Amino acid sequence: MDERTRVVGRRIAAARTAQGLSQRELATRANVSIWLLRKVEQGVQGPTVAFLTAVCKVLALDERSLNAYQRRHY
Repeated sequence: MDERTRVVGRRIAAARTAQGLSQRELATRANVSIWLLRKVEQGVQGPTVAFLTAVCKVLALDERSLNAYQRRHY
């Protein structure tokens, strides 16, 4: 997967852990597959719009903040 996918996954994982939720708890509350949640957090599967909407609602996040991507220039 590309860097954007990995960044989104890391941001979801960080928000989830900051709120003290397990992957199972988040998946249940968002009504999404725990398998998909794990794959998205690992950066190996891109999230769907429906997935992002559900997860962001539970985590009280703005979807745009997850998709914000800043390319690093070295």
